[in-house]
Amino acid sequence: MNIGLKQKIIIPFMVITALNLLVGYGICSVRHTSTKTYTIIFVIFAVVIAMGLALYVWKAFLTPIKLLKKGFAKVGAGDLQFRLPAGRTDEFGNLQEGFNQMAAAIESRDKELLEARIDLENLAFKIQNYSEDLEREVAERTSELHKAYEDMKENDRLKSEFIANMSHELRTPLNSIIGFSKVILKGIDGPINERQQQDLTLIHKSGQHLLNLIAHILDFSKLEAGSFYLQKAPVDLEEVAHEAVMSVHPFVKDKPVSVQMEVASMLPKVKADRMRILQVMINLLGNAAKFTERGSIKLDITNWTPNHSAKPKEELVAFDSGVLITVSDTGIGIPEESRDIVFEKFQQVDGSSTRAYGGTGLGLAITRELVVLHGGHIWFDSAPGKGATFYVLLPVNDN
Repeated sequence: MNIGLKQKIIIPFMVITALNLLVGYGICSVRHTSTKTYTIIFVIFAVVIAMGLALYVWKAFLTPIKLLKKGFAKVGAGDLQFRLPAGRTDEFGNLQEGFNQMAAAIESRDKELLEARIDLENLAFKIQNYSEDLEREVAERTSELHKAYEDMKENDRLKSEFIANMSHELRTPLNSIIGFSKVILKGIDGPINERQQQDLTLIHKSGQHLLNLIAHILDFSKLEAGSFYLQKAPVDLEEVAHEAVMSVHPFVKDKPVSVQMEVASMLPKVKADRMRILQVMINLLGNAAKFTERGSIKLDITNWTPNHSAKPKEELVAFDSGVLITVSDTGIGIPEESRDIVFEKFQQVDGSSTRAYGGTGLGLAITRELVVLHGGHIWFDSAPGKGATFYVLLPVNDN
C-alpha cells in the first residue's frame, strides 16, 4: 500500500509523541518503584526509536529537495536532457513529474529555437549572397549605362557637329541660289519672259523654304546639345511685331486672308534675345498662315499681370509683370486627339503621308524651347473648324 507524504510525516510524529508519553511515565515510575534498570533501558530504547523516526522524517524531506535542486542546477547549466527519477507517488513525486515535464518542454522549445536560428542563419546567408549578386549586377549595369550614356553624348556631339557643318555647307550655296534668283527676277541682268519669271519665282520660294528647314534643324540640334545661348538686351516688341507681320505677308498673298496687328500703348521693353523673339513670332504667324485658307490672322501684344484672364492652365507663373503675345487665326483648328503632340518634335497635326500641309514638325517645338529659355510660358486654345489661339507670356525682365 502506498503511503503519502502526509502519512509519512503524521505517523512518525504520533509514534514520537506516544514514546514521549511512555518515557515520561517511565521516569515517573522510577521515582515510585524499585525497577530502575528496566525503566532506564526502556527510556533509552524509546529515545533511539524517536531519533530514528526523526532522521527518517528529515530524509523524507531532504532527499527529494536535493534532487529538485540538482535538477534545476543541471537544467540551468544547459543539460536539458536531465530528468529526475520517477516512481514516487507522493507530493514530491508530483513535483518531480512536473519538473520533468517542464524540462521536456524547455528542451522542445530549445530545439525549435535552434532550428529557427539555423533557418534564419541560412536565410541571412542567402540574402547576403543575393545582395552581393544584386550589387554586382547593379554595378555592372550602372557601368554599362554610364558607358552607353558617354557613347550617346559623343554620338550626339558628333551629330550636332555634323549638322552644323552640313547646315553651313548647304546654306552657303542656297543663299547664292536665292540671291541670284532674286537678282534675275528684278531684271538687273536683263529682261525675262513670263515663263522664266514663273520658274525663277518657284526657285526663289523653294530656296527660302529649304533655308527655313535648315535653320530649324540647326536650331533644334543646338537646343538638344545644350549649346543654344541667348543674347539678351532690351527689346521693343512693337518693332519686332512689325517685322514679323511683314515677313508673313508673302505666305498669304494668294489667299483671302488678312493679317492684323494690335500693340498696346506704353508697352515696356522686354529683356530678351531680339532675333529669337522675332523667330517665335514668325513661327507662330507662319503656322497660322499654313492652316488658314480664308479669314484672318491677328497678332496682339499687351501688358500682363496676374489678374489677366489669360493664364497658363497647368503651370505656375513666377513673375508679376509680363507681356502677353497672342496669335489667333480662323483656320482649321486643332483636333482634340492631337492637342498633346502640338509642341512635340517631329509631330504633325496631320501625320499622314498624304497630308495637305508641309513642314518638319519642328517649328512649334523650337518655339516652345525658345520661350522656356526666356523664362516664359506658351499655351493654346483651339476647337476644330474654329481656328486656334496661341499665347506667349514673357517676363519684362529676366530675374
